[in-house]
Amino acid sequence: MSKRSNTLMPVSASDNPNFAYFGIAVGIINIMIPIDEHDILTSVDLSFNMDGLPISKSSKICFWPILVSIDNYSTLKNHPFVAAIYCGQEKPKLDLYLSKFTLELKQLMEEGLLIKNVDVKVNVRAFICDTPARTMLKQTKGHGGYFCCERCTTRGEYHEFNKTTSYPEINANKRTHTAFMMQTDSDHHVGKSPLEQLSIDFIKDFVLDYMHAILLGSMKRLLNLWFTKIPYKVSSQTKTSVSKDLLVFRQLTPREFRRRPRSLDELERWKAVEMRTFLLYVGALAIKGQVKDDYFKHFLLLFYAIRILCSPKLSALDSFIDYAEKLLHKFIGMYPKIYKRSAVVYNIHLLQHIPDDVRRYGQLDGISAFKYENKLKSIKDKIRSGNLPLTQISNRLAEAAQHVPVSGCNRDSTGEKATKAISQKLNVSNCVIDPQVEKDSYLILKDGQFGFLIKVNENFLEVGIYTDFESAFDYPCQSSLIEFWKIDKSKWKKMKVHKSDCVAKCFSLVKKNDFYLISMI
Repeated sequence: MSKRSNTLMPVSASDNPNFAYFGIAVGIINIMIPIDEHDILTSVDLSFNMDGLPISKSSKICFWPILVSIDNYSTLKNHPFVAAIYCGQEKPKLDLYLSKFTLELKQLMEEGLLIKNVDVKVNVRAFICDTPARTMLKQTKGHGGYFCCERCTTRGEYHEFNKTTSYPEINANKRTHTAFMMQTDSDHHVGKSPLEQLSIDFIKDFVLDYMHAILLGSMKRLLNLWFTKIPYKVSSQTKTSVSKDLLVFRQLTPREFRRRPRSLDELERWKAVEMRTFLLYVGALAIKGQVKDDYFKHFLLLFYAIRILCSPKLSALDSFIDYAEKLLHKFIGMYPKIYKRSAVVYNIHLLQHIPDDVRRYGQLDGISAFKYENKLKSIKDKIRSGNLPLTQISNRLAEAAQHVPVSGCNRDSTGEKATKAISQKLNVSNCVIDPQVEKDSYLILKDGQFGFLIKVNENFLEVGIYTDFESAFDYPCQSSLIEFWKIDKSKWKKMKVHKSDCVAKCFSLVKKNDFYLISMI
């Protein structure tokens, strides 16, 4: 195959009425065309997502888009494009769904692209999908099967009384790509995947998406145990008390959070981002003193471990990943003792394998499905009626492909007032620290000190630094390790620091008149 040229290629549909294929090269080229020739990457690292999307609650029809993101280009990595869409009442037949995709990706990996006279190498970074989609793509046993684990050879235990399969074993033998391709464990496979034509690693290149496995899996399961499942559920008064704390935290939530904490009465409707906020920020304080002590300490193991694995700073250090792994092993080991052996379902078992992905790819948010879920929503929003939904989406994507965005600065009609307003705030790590809004004013300095922003000058900041503080928790270790402190808010000193000294924003929390700060990640 000759290298694809830098022509803005049209969106095209498949001969199959239920399937439209737009192309990987088309998407890359359309994105790269507006970029200056000198800024075009010489290689692109692609991640892929496949998932089902119901078009409405009243219909069985689902979309199955193939989404692609360019993950080594900072301004593009959170904006996936659509390479293909299947539309039907059932899951797509894998050969139809992947045939054109596999053929094109194989050619791109071998030949690359030519964009504005720049040779661009195409690499596969990862497949980021939920468990059902991964098992479909890899043609392996689904969760609930005896030998379903994608990373190790553990055998599940079936429990007749509640019709579930559990996986309490820790440190079973790891699976390898070679063994996968040879299908040495025949009980793990249900067929041959079309993706086996590609030069990819079927173990390491399919990440265990923490949005589904941890937030909508392990975290949601714990919340349901504590607040809805007998014999573990707390009293209604305790549930009300925890909800009140969550509503207090709601008022303190910084502007960067798309969704703020809600009452436990709405637990069934909590989204993944709300589970993330509970797990990484507000949950430990919310349940402290409210659930049994062994439940609470058990949860802290998960809280500390996932905070570490989500932190860009801590997850870059092997020693911290190793520590998080030990915490997760302890969490899984304690699970059958605190709840039941049958409660160690697949998502709980997968926790022990999550650190392997962080060692390979970096922090968990860099390999989550959040950006793809946002794209799925935007696809669904393009449907204007229930008639010929695939045609509608194809037309909208064709229109988008013909539009080349123009780069430039957005000017504010308020002129000098806007400039002055912006200068009063500080932008750090995609966060806005605003001295005029208390909940948005808290920060951390590079030397580890923390406090609040008083004033922004041209190159310097006036800050209040807290002088009396302690770790919020001391189990499984001092919570200062994960940048979580209990503070005497009345004791601080004023300092002047350079703008570059500020490295992160903090989330402030109040419980029973005690004040806490936790760094935002």
